[in-house]
Amino acid sequence: MAKRIVLVDDDPVLLALTESILTTEYEVRGFSNAEDALFAISADQPDLVISDVVMPLMSGYEFCEKLRKIPECKDIPVLLISAYGDPVQAVESGADDYLLKPYKSEELLAVVRELISIRSHEARMNLNLIGQQLLLAQQNAAIDAHAPDTVTGLPSLYATVGQIKDALTPDAHLLIIYLDVSPLHDRDEIYGWKAFDQLLKAVAEILQKLDGIFVTKNYFITMNRPLSNSIVIVQIDADGSQRSNPETMEIMLRTLQTKILVELGYIFSERTLKEFVINIGYGQLNYKASLPFIRLFYRALRDAEWTAHRKTEAQHSELKREFSDCVRNSDVRTFFQPIFGERGGERFILGYEALSRGPEGKRIEKPEVLFAIAKELSQTAALDFICFQSAVRAAALMPAGLLLFVNVEPLSILTPEFKFFLLSQEKPFPADRLVFEITERDIIDNYQEFNRNLNFFRRLGIRIAIDDAGSGYSSLNQIVRIKPEFVKLDALMVRDIDTDKFKQDIVEAFIGFAHKNGIIILAEGVETDAELSYLKKIRIDHWQGYHLARPAMGFFT
Repeated sequence: MAKRIVLVDDDPVLLALTESILTTEYEVRGFSNAEDALFAISADQPDLVISDVVMPLMSGYEFCEKLRKIPECKDIPVLLISAYGDPVQAVESGADDYLLKPYKSEELLAVVRELISIRSHEARMNLNLIGQQLLLAQQNAAIDAHAPDTVTGLPSLYATVGQIKDALTPDAHLLIIYLDVSPLHDRDEIYGWKAFDQLLKAVAEILQKLDGIFVTKNYFITMNRPLSNSIVIVQIDADGSQRSNPETMEIMLRTLQTKILVELGYIFSERTLKEFVINIGYGQLNYKASLPFIRLFYRALRDAEWTAHRKTEAQHSELKREFSDCVRNSDVRTFFQPIFGERGGERFILGYEALSRGPEGKRIEKPEVLFAIAKELSQTAALDFICFQSAVRAAALMPAGLLLFVNVEPLSILTPEFKFFLLSQEKPFPADRLVFEITERDIIDNYQEFNRNLNFFRRLGIRIAIDDAGSGYSSLNQIVRIKPEFVKLDALMVRDIDTDKFKQDIVEAFIGFAHKNGIIILAEGVETDAELSYLKKIRIDHWQGYHLARPAMGFFT
C-alpha cells in the first residue's frame, strides 16, 4: 500500500506542483486551508505531513504546534517548506525537518523518503535519522554500526554522535565537512576496489595529520556510515567565534582539497589519481540546548552532503559541454597498443589495437568517461564513428601486413555510416587487415538483424573479435551467436591468473572450446611476467598489456 501524505499550501499553483512531484511515489491529499487539514489529519492519520510556512490564516509554525497537541498526531513526521523560514523556529514548533525554496524535485523526494522511514514511534526514538538508516542497513547485512570502519580505521558517525553532543557548550557552533571519494566510472568498481580502498585509507590518514585546516582543536573525524566512501569531519567552536560565511567556507574547502591532493600525489601515481574524484561540502549548526540536537545536526549534515553532490552535478554538466565540443569538432585522438604473439620461440607483432582518447587535458580524455557521457546522451554511435574514422586514417602509417583491431559498438554495426566510409575512402585501408572488436557496452537485442549487417563487413574481408570476454553475462552468448575469429580475454580474468585457481579453471576450460572451434584467444591486460608465463603455459599465444608495451600514438619500427 502506498504511503499517504497530507500537503498544505495556500498557493494553488505551488500546491498542484508539489502534489505532482509527490504522486510519483505516494498517495497525496492537498489542502489550501490549514484548519481543514488539521481536521482531516486528526480523523485519518497519514504517514507524513508537509506544510508551507507563510500562509495568511495560520502559519506553518502555528499549524505544526496545533498538530502536535492532537494525541493521535504527536508522532507523525512533519516537514515545513519556506523561502524565508527560520529552521530553529521550525524545530521549536515541532517539525522534524525543513526545506528551503527553491528546491529540486529529487531533494524534496529525498527528504520525504527519509522522514517516512522513521514513521513509527519506536524508530523515532532511535537516536536519529542516521542511526535509523544504519539500523535499516543492519537488517540487510551484518554490519556493526559501532565498530570502526574496516578500511580506514575511523569510527562511524553513528557511534560518535553521542560524544559530539556531550562536547557541546550552550553557544557552540558546529561546522560539518562532508568529503566524498568516488570512482569516476563503473569500470573502476570492477578493477579498482583494491586501489580505491588504499586511496580512501590514505585520505583518512592525511586528514588526521593535517595542521592549520581545522578552525578549532575540538573536532571529530568519522566515516559517514560503515563501509561507505564518505568521511565526515565535525568541528566544534565552543563560543561561536569561528562562524564563517559561504565565501570563507569555499576558500577553506578548496584549501583542504588541494592539500589532500598534494599529499596523495606523494603516494599514488597521477594515473591512479585520475581514476577518482574527491568532492567536499559543508553544513553549519548553531546549537541551542533547548532544541532537539539530533534533528538540527542531521539537517546540517545533509546540507554538507548536498553541497558536495551539487559540485558533482556541476562537474557532470561541464563534462557534457566538453563532449558536445568533442563531437562537433571530431576532436578525438588515436593511440595504438601492439598485440604480441610467439612463434618458434620468437616474439612478433600480430597487429595493433586502436584506442581512442578524448581531447588532451580535458576531463573526457579518459575513454571510459568519454563513452559513459556518450551513452547518457544517446550519442554512442556518433562517437563510435568519429573514433573509427580517426583510427583508420591514423593506421595508414602502420607497417604493412599487420592487423588493425578497432572497437565497434553493436549499435554502430546497424548504422550505415561505417559502410559508406569503408566504401568511399580515397585511399582505402585493406579490409582484410581490419578486425572489428565487438564491445559489450550495449546488449544485442536482435542477433538475426545484427548478423545480417555483420556479414556485409565479413564479405569485405573484415574479421570479428569479441572484446572483454568474461567481463559480463552476455559474452558466451555473443561468441555462440556471432562465431568470431578472435576472442579477447578480459583483463579481469587475466589479473593474477598465475595464482588464482578459480580463474585458471575457467580460462583453461574456455581454451579447449576455443581451440576446438578454431578461435584465436588474445589475452589483454597483461601486467606481470608471472601472468605472461602462465598464459604461455596454457597455450594462449597472443597478448597485450602494459607489461609488454603501453599505448602510443606511433608504431614500433
